[in-house]
Amino acid sequence: ETGTMRVWNGELFGWRDRSDHSELLVENDGQQVLAELKRANFDVVSVLDKIQGPFAFVLWVPASNTLWFGRDKLGRRSLLIHQTEEQLVLSSVSLPVNPVAGHSDAKVE
Repeated sequence: ETGTMRVWNGELFGWRDRSDHSELLVENDGQQVLAELKRANFDVVSVLDKIQGPFAFVLWVPASNTLWFGRDKLGRRSLLIHQTEEQLVLSSVSLPVNPVAGHSDAKVE
């Protein structure tokens, strides 16, 4: 999709159902996830459910005007959230030089 943006901090250890994912489409894990999302018509939940490995991600899908963000079920990658009236800041790392004041770690549900 034109304008689709993703930020990926993670590792793909494999897919639970390899029957239709027998070959990796690209060399980079983040590109692989985006390729799988496109193939699944951006059914984010079903694609993420198949991933084994630690991850945190942010995905903007302009076609549906939707912002997705989250992390693996065990919370092995951090996902920091800071929100004011004017902005929402999402990051998987906090910069020690210029930390986001008042950020909190996203809860794993």
